[in-house]
Amino acid sequence: MGASASREKFRESVTALIEVDVSADDAEFWDELWKIPSSPEEVFELISPEAARRLRDDRFDNLATLFTQATAQLCQIVETPYNIYFDQALNCVRVLTRVLPFLLEKGDLGDPDENVEHLCWGTGATQMPGDEKIGLVVGDDTSNNALNGGGGKADDDQEPLALLVVHAAMHMLFLPQFTCDYYDESDGSKKSKKPPLSKLDKEMRAEAGLGVGKTTDGGVVILPRPASVVWAPGAGVAPNQLGFDMGSRKYDKNRVEVLRLLLAACCDPLFSPADEYNPLSSRWLAVAVAADAPNAVCLFYSLLNTI
Repeated sequence: MGASASREKFRESVTALIEVDVSADDAEFWDELWKIPSSPEEVFELISPEAARRLRDDRFDNLATLFTQATAQLCQIVETPYNIYFDQALNCVRVLTRVLPFLLEKGDLGDPDENVEHLCWGTGATQMPGDEKIGLVVGDDTSNNALNGGGGKADDDQEPLALLVVHAAMHMLFLPQFTCDYYDESDGSKKSKKPPLSKLDKEMRAEAGLGVGKTTDGGVVILPRPASVVWAPGAGVAPNQLGFDMGSRKYDKNRVEVLRLLLAACCDPLFSPADEYNPLSSRWLAVAVAADAPNAVCLFYSLLNTI
């Protein structure tokens, strides 16, 4: 499919989502949508602000399916990171980055829209009182308890999509062959003598997935291990501890796109009234910096060393 043909096909899919109800069971439509080659610029142009708001206000069921399926695709690529699906995952990242601000625009703080609230934070469990939901801010004890499953969470309660989006993005920032290299134990050059690791370094390496890789019965590695816990030498890692060429920029583009998704997810305070503005009053941000957030420490050092 050429560039012009794929662009037109994506335009037709967006138009269909806005004008007609598309069943969540229409596998042909949704599979084709995610596989259409598209650039970030095309996604942002073809899903215009007007189109995003019409989709949200007039076809919310379509938007909910779009959001749910894109999130599921990201979770799947984290679990089985086959590079043949990386372009499809990037399409999901771009679509989520585009539509998330228009979901949050309905009001994530104070008096949130019921549909948006249920889509992003619904778990199937008993809903929290309004005051408690508003109290989910960074560093708040209520936030930590709620996000970590406190209060007797039932085993069959699903995790909210908002949490899955943030956690998937945090994983994807250190996904082997997508945003970082992977460690091959068969490569003898990697077995050179290295300085002993500190306790913090060991914890960071474990958090980034430098344990035993997952393999199939045939011995195929389906979860290669990152070559390093950070993107650049500096705080937290020395140059001789990096397992890849620092001159390489092949992963930067993917890292930037996933970081854009995280920024879009944490922008909800921008839609609060001016007299109530608090940059830390974001449940999305609370998820990203919670104690159980994957690769949070690695991301901190990566950004610190890169900038």
